[in-house]
Amino acid sequence: MTRLSPTAQLSLAALIGLSILHLMMLIALFSKAAVAPPDFVGPLNAAVLAIFMVALWLVWNSHPAYKFWLALSALSALPGVGPHKLLIEANALVISPVVISGTLFVILLLRDLFAGRAQPEPEMESAGE
Repeated sequence: MTRLSPTAQLSLAALIGLSILHLMMLIALFSKAAVAPPDFVGPLNAAVLAIFMVALWLVWNSHPAYKFWLALSALSALPGVGPHKLLIEANALVISPVVISGTLFVILLLRDLFAGRAQPEPEMESAGE
């Protein structure tokens, strides 16, 4: 059995983090929370979550097309959690944890895109086997 490279592990973690952020934004939208995205953002968040899940699957399986889907994930995440939100949102201070963590997750995805991908590491067999 092979083990995912550290870069792939970071990409998976970033995709999971971004998925949770977008899922929580959808929950805030549907629950009509005090600070919630506008109604028209619901379908966008659903599409973004679908893109994240496809990218997660492709990274997990080391598919050759993973870089395209990571790039698409990073680009699709930015409208919802990008650093520009701190400048344009009226509730910027309230949403700053989402923006900061989301931006860091996007940076992790970009790191995988531009740093290259190490080969999967073979698992070490235990001495008792």
